[in-house]
Amino acid sequence: MEKAPRMPYLGRWRGLMAEKYSHEDARRLTSKIRSRYEDLYAEREKPPKNSTRLTLERAILPNLALYQVFLEETGDKYVALKEMEPFLVVADPWLRAAVYSPLIYRMPTPPFFAYRRMFPLVAKWRFPSPYFDFEFTENSNKACTAKVTKCFIFDALEKRGVPELGRLFCAGDDRFFYESLPASIQFERPTSLANGDECCELTLRKIK
Repeated sequence: MEKAPRMPYLGRWRGLMAEKYSHEDARRLTSKIRSRYEDLYAEREKPPKNSTRLTLERAILPNLALYQVFLEETGDKYVALKEMEPFLVVADPWLRAAVYSPLIYRMPTPPFFAYRRMFPLVAKWRFPSPYFDFEFTENSNKACTAKVTKCFIFDALEKRGVPELGRLFCAGDDRFFYESLPASIQFERPTSLANGDECCELTLRKIK
């Protein structure tokens, strides 16, 4: 059986838990989370696309292990989801660097056209078919909109019996966009697969 790598974020979570719980409980919880991650890693499928494999191993499985432990501890999915909020990690620093090219980083205030050109390119690389279905319905000087009708993340969570965790992943992605975009660009997600809608509709809109 393939040995699981060092669990992503565990050190960060250990520090957060030490602030929130007793030292003994923090050690016990992180030990359980690590053990659960190893089990999930051993049982995982192996998507051939490297970016999708990273999504599974560095985003889905660590957060799923965390949620399953909180669910076991609390016995209530709503309480467990609330406990998850300060711990959830959906975007590594490498993803932030990938979403916006070095050229964009060098611009004092990147113009909207740079983002609307990068969005489809990043979507194609970061969220490849057949694991994701992206359709760009608008790419104009005012807005860039994609409709996602298939999402590997939501499918993986649903397959493992925890579709409710999808809402937290969406919220984490939304926060990532809110924190990363300049004030001149607004991020919108009026619909979400995790909320039972037919698609996730993602829009970058020029507002200035």
